[in-house]
Amino acid sequence: MNHKELIIHLIQQDLKHSQLVEGLWKVGLDANIHALDIIGVVASLMGKEEPDISDQWTEIYFSFLARAHYYKITPRAEELKPLAEDCYNLLLACNNIEERTK
Repeated sequence: MNHKELIIHLIQQDLKHSQLVEGLWKVGLDANIHALDIIGVVASLMGKEEPDISDQWTEIYFSFLARAHYYKITPRAEELKPLAEDCYNLLLACNNIEERTK
């Protein structure tokens, strides 16, 4: 697994976790205390550290997490891979734009 594939896989797993959290919330359980903070790992792997993570970058990431519950839940989260790839591509584009405007 190369670097890009690893990041996409992590995003995919975070999307899957988001589906779980949303499902628990729908039955009246608050699972937000079980955040995995995968966004921090993804950011670091994409060359961003805590003070450098922009609001725009974070909004992109969380907008994809919010869309995960619209996808079919499967054991291996294969339905979420295209969504994870789209998220990665937009985050990468955001990185590129932010680097050019510095």
